[in-house]
Amino acid sequence: KAGISLRGRRLEQYGYLDEPDIREQLLDFTDGRRSDVHFYLPQIHCASCIWLLENLYRLHEGIERSVVNFPRKEVSLTFDESQISLRQVAELLASIGYAPLIQLSDLKDKNEERPVVDRSLYFQLGVAGFAFGNVMLLSFPEYLGLSDEAVNPLFVQWVGWLNIALSSLVVFYSGRDYLRSAWMELKHGHLNMDAPISLGILALYGRSLYEILTHTGAGYLDSLAGLLFFLLVGKWFQQRTYYRLSFDRDYRSYFPIAASVKEGEEEYSLSANKLEPGMTIVLRHGELIPADGILLRGDAQIDYSFVTGESEPVQKHTGDKLYAGGRQIGSTIEMTLTKKVSQSYLTSLWNEKAFDKEQESKTKHLADRIATYFTFTVLTLAFLTLAYWLPRDMSLAFNAFTAVLIVACPCAVALSVPFTFGNSLRLLAKKGFFLKNVHVLEQMSAVTAIVFDKTGTLTSREDAEVHFEGEKPLDEEAKKWLRSLSLQSVHPVSRQVNRWLGRGPLAKVRDFEELTGLGIKGEVEGHRIRLGSAEFLGVSGGKQARGLYAEVDGELIGHFVLENRLRPDLGDVLRKLKKKYKLYMLSGDDERERGKLEPLFGEGAELYFRQQPEDKLRFVEALQARGEKVLMLGDGLNDAGALKQSDVGIVLADDTNNFTPASDGIMDAGLLGQLPDFLRFAKQNLRLVYGAYLLALVYNIVGLSFAMRALLTPVIAAILMPASSVSIVLFGVLSSSFLAYKTGLFAEKAEKNDKNQ
Repeated sequence: KAGISLRGRRLEQYGYLDEPDIREQLLDFTDGRRSDVHFYLPQIHCASCIWLLENLYRLHEGIERSVVNFPRKEVSLTFDESQISLRQVAELLASIGYAPLIQLSDLKDKNEERPVVDRSLYFQLGVAGFAFGNVMLLSFPEYLGLSDEAVNPLFVQWVGWLNIALSSLVVFYSGRDYLRSAWMELKHGHLNMDAPISLGILALYGRSLYEILTHTGAGYLDSLAGLLFFLLVGKWFQQRTYYRLSFDRDYRSYFPIAASVKEGEEEYSLSANKLEPGMTIVLRHGELIPADGILLRGDAQIDYSFVTGESEPVQKHTGDKLYAGGRQIGSTIEMTLTKKVSQSYLTSLWNEKAFDKEQESKTKHLADRIATYFTFTVLTLAFLTLAYWLPRDMSLAFNAFTAVLIVACPCAVALSVPFTFGNSLRLLAKKGFFLKNVHVLEQMSAVTAIVFDKTGTLTSREDAEVHFEGEKPLDEEAKKWLRSLSLQSVHPVSRQVNRWLGRGPLAKVRDFEELTGLGIKGEVEGHRIRLGSAEFLGVSGGKQARGLYAEVDGELIGHFVLENRLRPDLGDVLRKLKKKYKLYMLSGDDERERGKLEPLFGEGAELYFRQQPEDKLRFVEALQARGEKVLMLGDGLNDAGALKQSDVGIVLADDTNNFTPASDGIMDAGLLGQLPDFLRFAKQNLRLVYGAYLLALVYNIVGLSFAMRALLTPVIAAILMPASSVSIVLFGVLSSSFLAYKTGLFAEKAEKNDKNQ
């Protein structure tokens, strides 16, 4: 059987994870076989940690997926419970040096803030500092040239043994994380960046032991203690810096999901971060479950494709548990929340492999290539340095050897993307434009063509004028039936009609169904009601007919005419975009608005009407076949396939619970006027990342050149290594923040609606 054996490694400290109640509170999702969970791992500190944890499937075939959130020090795991239990997952992580920190707060509120720095680091730092000071104090006679063994042999021997005791404590307690990490990787046939650091520590320690025990010298234990002290100071500083710059903590409160909360007979919208356990929320067709809860009433058909990638709806009954990330398919349901919303969990769902696009990230490819060869290259240079200096000066040889191992650092390269792009994501999210992950920003910089959907994208849902045309006006009974049916759908046209019908009595809707691009139907008080396009209802004229038609028990009663209004900034946006991009428009409506749109898109504009969802998908595929990098802007309802197929798919949201996981981003509708600024910002961000790569390269070349020439002590190298990572991170964050203000992203124009704050 593939994978490593956990036999004999059962840890009693994780025995409580076998308890059903604990499992239920910790798991983000389970269907009895596939389960999702995320753990806080305070040991995560470098690029090698990310690589190892994201390759857990190589260690056990029961692990299907693992994704690391570096700033939050979390790993999200998907595993097969028929092959590995939750307890065994925790034991597997512990066996490779990443024991999960599971606290009581994890069972109550997974959004609770984690400690800035792991407490054990303070103890390790304190021991290293104490030992460093005392070893230097004991070595003072040597510094002054007073330790001639012929004069004071007992004193020198006593000092040597005391220094060995102090330094052993530093190496095997304060430095244990580096040694353990390197050893765990070597056991699995890999080298991480802790390998050269550990080798440098052990080289200094071993050489010092040899000199002191053979009375051939005083060793380098002061350098060793100083090396580990400054490495840990750097680690502490890194952790505090990363915590302060952790973009996930900052952008999660802007994640654009809200829910309809019901209190008595009143219903109102509330942003996800304000939802509390015990609240009752209403979910309509296509809406997302924001947090775990219990079904109160209604016929639930839950599509968990957002969670599992499998779109077959699961039927749920009153009293059943519903998991966050599911989507209701069918008529309106009500549920009571049992957990708070986990924004980071919803974000991780959005990044499921099922919704990934097969696109190569140039920055990630470059970082992966560097990481692959970096450790081997550093080890080679270190041994060449040792071979060069040994015949000349043994003391310099070991110092130079250790300095080379310590000063080189690939983390600067690995962290430039998550922190430069990540800070940009935070800034965009704060503005109202939320991107799926950092790689979307890179894809935006390569866009050559932009495809717009019309309804709900170029036109505003709120300002449409609606009137009804029929042989006779709608009576109150018909209004109730249509009001009840249209309320089940989140499609902009249904919402516009429902708004026109006004508030009034409602009836229960049975057998509700929404046919994408056509219309909705259901049974209301024993009557079969259909509301949709002329083609859907079989009206004479088919695609040429205009309006939204209504039918009761097979009899056409009239149709609604909707006069959409174009968004106010549309003309200015299109004028700027057509200078740099090829523009196209697709619409499922008839051509009555062509006259309004053609002057805005310009002469020879390619505007296509009466497009079904599959037509939009084929159009995007045709553009990509011609070599275009396509950005699709739609409402996520009738264009989900085209959004997923496009290189970048952006949903424009008037309300906050209608996006599709197939999209790459969600933009507040009021920000359409700033689309040119967002695209320019993406292009310039890519330059910042390559600038960070260049800085990291210069640092490593300069640092190694000094170290190989024995001009750099191990202690100074220990100070420079974390300083390089922090400086690259600060460069990325500060430069991207400056770029955002320079680009004008935070002008007063198009401020976010208060409901998304």
